[in-house]
Amino acid sequence: MKEFVYHEVVKVYDTDYQGIAHYASYYRFFTDSIDAFNAKLLGKDSKELVEGNKWFVVAESEAKYRKPLKIGDNIMISVSAKALSRKAIEYALLIKRNPGDETTTEGRLVLVCIDRNTFRPADMHEGMFNLLDS
Repeated sequence: MKEFVYHEVVKVYDTDYQGIAHYASYYRFFTDSIDAFNAKLLGKDSKELVEGNKWFVVAESEAKYRKPLKIGDNIMISVSAKALSRKAIEYALLIKRNPGDETTTEGRLVLVCIDRNTFRPADMHEGMFNLLDS
């Protein structure tokens, strides 16, 4: 399982009127950290992952909010990924407030590789599968 840590700051547009991160913002944190994970560890950014006729779509998502994040919080998002099959990747995410290492959120996303013409499951690129499976 490959692992990566991404750093972010909670911005004003991530929050509600009380300065607390809105639940939808956590999915931005998840997406940005997964994009950085893919670029750093897989050597492909999100645009490169859709090369040819293959796309990745979210099949499952989950977030458990343990403690609120506030505007200006420095956070670390730990991302780990594994190939569930030749067609699916599971990303596990953990958000911690920094400094202090306080866990605020746990997340999970399952992405499925599909043929963009048929919208049916397809095998991910061999190199990507080999990196995630090792």
